[in-house]
Amino acid sequence: MKTIKITLLALILSLGFSVAMAQNQGVAINTDGSQADASALLDVKSTTGGVLVPRMTMAQRDLIASPATGLLIYQSDNTPGFYFWDGAVWAAIGGASGPDGDWTVNGNDLYNNNSGNTGIGTSSPGAKLDVAGHIWQTGTGNSIFLGEQAGGNDDLTGNANVFIGRQTGQSNISGENNIGLGSQALNGNTSGVRNIGIGSLALPVANGSGNISIGHSTSFANSSGSFNTIMGTWAYKMFTTASDNTVIGFSALADLDIFNLGNYTGDRLTAVGSNALYKNQSGSRNTGIGYKALYDNKNGGNNTALGYGAGQTLNGLNNTTSIGSGAVATSSNQIMLGNANVTQVKTAGGLTVGDTSVTEAGTIRFDGTNFWGYNGTTWVQLDN
Repeated sequence: MKTIKITLLALILSLGFSVAMAQNQGVAINTDGSQADASALLDVKSTTGGVLVPRMTMAQRDLIASPATGLLIYQSDNTPGFYFWDGAVWAAIGGASGPDGDWTVNGNDLYNNNSGNTGIGTSSPGAKLDVAGHIWQTGTGNSIFLGEQAGGNDDLTGNANVFIGRQTGQSNISGENNIGLGSQALNGNTSGVRNIGIGSLALPVANGSGNISIGHSTSFANSSGSFNTIMGTWAYKMFTTASDNTVIGFSALADLDIFNLGNYTGDRLTAVGSNALYKNQSGSRNTGIGYKALYDNKNGGNNTALGYGAGQTLNGLNNTTSIGSGAVATSSNQIMLGNANVTQVKTAGGLTVGDTSVTEAGTIRFDGTNFWGYNGTTWVQLDN
């Protein structure tokens, strides 16, 4: 035994190292003759080499009988790295630990292949990530991003956007005070401000300002229009640049003729009701309230229709008013009350008529002195 110790010491010295040992102190291996640190049993110091631990395959490692807790080896295959026996399993240092494969460092990334749930502030997480408490986001320019690629291009310069959903607000760069909720809502907006899109594909390409769209595919084609308020699935789907419109209802202002995309230019329109103003293209300042109100009107302007199907087949006329179910004006500058089934028009007060040049049987006019009625051939004085 004495011979072995002498041989080992001679080998160390032949390598240019000094070994210092003192009573009640550890062993030092170095080239400068310094004593071991008081806290170390073995103190190895070098600027040209390191400590090499046993290297083996995973199969060889698993053949070690009764490994001592803390035993260290370097595994050369099957996720190579340093492993130590933690008393129950071989655990990787700085990587996966234990049979569940916890956290692993990959460059600057940290990932977890655990098939279970992860809890922060809770010992019984109910989802892949369960946080018991607030979730704070910082460094986002006062914005909130939640979802795959949400706000992915935001320049983070205090834009105060809220984008929640897959690819929601993905293209936004400098747009401010926008709110997008739903998959791809406000997806194409890059610089528009104060827009609100709620629903999948709501306002997906808008760069205008002050738009509010609620519902699936609302304002689908709007690219630069502003100050539109839209609510209802597919509502206002084909307009690209129009502004100041108010639309509420399924497919209201939403002709789905894709070949006319870009030809829908009407503005200051109000459509309330499913399919209201459905085919309106260039008509402006129209108001349709009721199911299919002003449904077929494409180009006429300054028209008002109130009631189920009111003004439905009207097209190309201007300055008309149709009131009542199925009421449809027949010429410009006309007011139509009710449909063909209406037998009486009654008011709580008087009915005032003025002068007119319209020659249609049944027309009554007052020329300022006398009342006249047109019988289909001539005017007849009514107050003789």
